[in-house]
Amino acid sequence: MAEMEHERCNAERLMEGYSLGPRDHEKKTSPYLVRWEELPDDVKEYDRAAVRKIPDLLGKACFEIYRLKQ
Repeated sequence: MAEMEHERCNAERLMEGYSLGPRDHEKKTSPYLVRWEELPDDVKEYDRAAVRKIPDLLGKACFEIYRLKQ
């Protein structure tokens, strides 16, 4: 799911006009507009952290996550 979050973030940035380059919000460039495999581990952790927050965010919206019985 973290890899999917990275792809979502990349798509969002590209739609906002960002391109690959040194990190500069004014110039809309980011060095992280690359495939998941090319990201440094510390940057991957941002996406993992976002995914770990999903259950709490859903809970605040009165949704529940549970395992289906097999």
